Amino acid sequence: MRPRSRSRSHLLAVVAVGLVLPLAACGTTPEAADVTTPVAAEELETSADPHVDPGPAPDSAGAPAPTTEPAPTTEPEPSGAGGDCSAQGHQLEVVPADVPDAVAAMRDFLLDAALRCDEQMLHTAASESDQFTYSFGGETDPVGYWWDLEEAGEEPFLRLAQVLVTTPSLADGGEIVVWPRVHTGRPEDTTAEAWQEVSWMDEPAQAAEQAGGYLGWRVGISEDGQWRFFVAGD
Repeated sequence: MRPRSRSRSHLLAVVAVGLVLPLAACGTTPEAADVTTPVAAEELETSADPHVDPGPAPDSAGAPAPTTEPAPTTEPEPSGAGGDCSAQGHQLEVVPADVPDAVAAMRDFLLDAALRCDEQMLHTAASESDQFTYSFGGETDPVGYWWDLEEAGEEPFLRLAQVLVTTPSLADGGEIVVWPRVHTGRPEDTTAEAWQEVSWMDEPAQAAEQAGGYLGWRVGISEDGQWRFFVAGD
């Protein structure tokens, strides 16, 4: 009976080795496979580096909390514009003319101001002039006076633009360039073609003949670029 017991013991040993080898190949011993060491939540929290910013806390859905961006700002509109006026929306073409650079610069400045209804630009040009005439009454505020005329339907802003795109001429004395040229009264400036430029008036030549000269809207700029007058009447 002893040889039989030896064979059984040998068989059990082989089975045991067969079980141990696969576990060893996985890096797990029978004792380690049955043991799980829990990690406390407190240990996870204290293990984090206190000097590292964890970033925004996640919201309830697990996504990062949205960052708050400043509300967009609205750029303020430039001041000085007087709103809609009679020249608003008009597109006018300047007649080429041989005038001093300072005169051309002021003409372009005034034309731009009129078409934009920009009272601040007009006020600046008038106030920087050594002598500026805009009426023959007792008014003290040219821009306010023009707005009063606008309300009365006389359209001074449009007239300023229309006058400045006509052909200019040098006034008697040779110091001021005037628009329209018919204002000089000289034969070369009062041709039929010259009168056609005064398109805002009905029969301007006849009106000038009755009045002793052209007394409609006119502009004068000195050769050094100062705005000297924008006026109508006498």
